[in-house]
Amino acid sequence: MEYGKTKAGKQGFGVAGILAKLVLAALAVYAAVTLFQLQDQIRAAKEKETCLAAQVQGLTDRNETLRSDIASAGDQEKLEDVARKALGMVKSGEKVFYDTGC
Repeated sequence: MEYGKTKAGKQGFGVAGILAKLVLAALAVYAAVTLFQLQDQIRAAKEKETCLAAQVQGLTDRNETLRSDIASAGDQEKLEDVARKALGMVKSGEKVFYDTGC
């Protein structure tokens, strides 16, 4: 005769075992869904980081250009270059040729 085993005990333990397995399965599904969501968020954050790093590099380059322009602001050649390119000015006596596109 075996001690501690009865029909009622087996049925109760069986239902509890099934419930425990269902709870564990639900937790596993929840963990998997959460993991996939987090991976998607990480991917999006890495893409944004790459984009922002490129923007930072572009702005850093622009700052260096501006610092160089400021440092050479008193240079006569630099002033003439800005006057020609930005303002369309010419020195007296220079000939201007216009391209009419014909």
